Amino acid sequence: MQNRAIIDNRRMDWISNRFLHVVDITTEDEDQTDDFGQPIPSESTLYEGLKAQISSAGGDEVRNDGSVYGLHTHSILLIGVYPDIKTGMEVHTSRNGKEETYRVLLVEINSQDTHTRLQVERRAI
Repeated sequence: MQNRAIIDNRRMDWISNRFLHVVDITTEDEDQTDDFGQPIPSESTLYEGLKAQISSAGGDEVRNDGSVYGLHTHSILLIGVYPDIKTGMEVHTSRNGKEETYRVLLVEINSQDTHTRLQVERRAI
């Protein structure tokens, strides 16, 4: 029996028009060190200009040593397979002039190898 895709590949153009966000995926580089041998934090862009759907998945309020911040979890859906996106990387997006940064918690690739779902968190002070 032949495996058949749930989503017909001819419909992918229609689906991709529903992905309203454009995101960049960055990773931290620790290749450079200062005069004392300490790593100099820097980022490099792994992917740029990916179409994505971002949806809210929940939230919480965290209190630490007199500080309070909101912890918002989101789900980001990308068309395509991106196995080199790893936990701890950052997703950057800008919408309506407001830039947002998310930290990747979990990467899931669907069984048909057509989509990558990122479970992410965003902190708001």
